Amino acid sequence: QIALSLTVFLVGMAIGQLMWGLASDKFGHRNTLAAGLVLFTIASFGLAFCDQVWQLLTLRFIQAIGVCAPAVIWQAMVIKRYSSSSQQIFATIMPLVALSPALAPQLGVVLADNF
Repeated sequence: QIALSLTVFLVGMAIGQLMWGLASDKFGHRNTLAAGLVLFTIASFGLAFCDQVWQLLTLRFIQAIGVCAPAVIWQAMVIKRYSSSSQQIFATIMPLVALSPALAPQLGVVLADNF
């Protein structure tokens, strides 16, 4: 079931990238980024209280859609605000940050099994 959680998360990320890119162009970077982070936060808190698999999968999907906002918008924000040398640093770090919510459940299972 952990594998299904990752699959649902990746599907949510695929959909979220399209959605947040269009929303960012229409409503601006800052507002869209805030909306995505709020959605991610609400879904994350909801995960603490779910007791059914379908709830977990639904919230992971919503969480993925929310986390796509910064994953998509950071590039446009960095290009507008930073020099090219600083942009290289962000280009190296941000893909790792964007993938961390996808990998966190697997890390949680490893920690729970070993400690």
